[in-house]
Amino acid sequence: MRQVGSMLKRGNHSASALMDTLRLDIYVESGCVGCDRAAEVADWVRAHYPGVTVRLLRPGEGPGEQARAIRATPSYFLNGKQVYLGNPGPEQLRAMLGNPAGGESSP
Repeated sequence: MRQVGSMLKRGNHSASALMDTLRLDIYVESGCVGCDRAAEVADWVRAHYPGVTVRLLRPGEGPGEQARAIRATPSYFLNGKQVYLGNPGPEQLRAMLGNPAGGESSP
């Protein structure tokens, strides 16, 4: 995530403090082709980014503006901003969240 990198470069936040503020909401629904994979990605993020809060939600759940923005699933929101439609790969996850704790394994 570019915002995270720029905040760290400016010295506004420590990496650990910043990670504690991140919330990843993943919108899924039954019958969705990629939503089983989204649940696997959520589990992987929980395991490798312990400071990130991860929630699996159904369209219509979660913060108002965010919930109304769902047009397709899976949809990924980081701190209320849509960052990915479909399932991100390892490179996209690292771009959003930084390097995982404990190594470079992939979801």
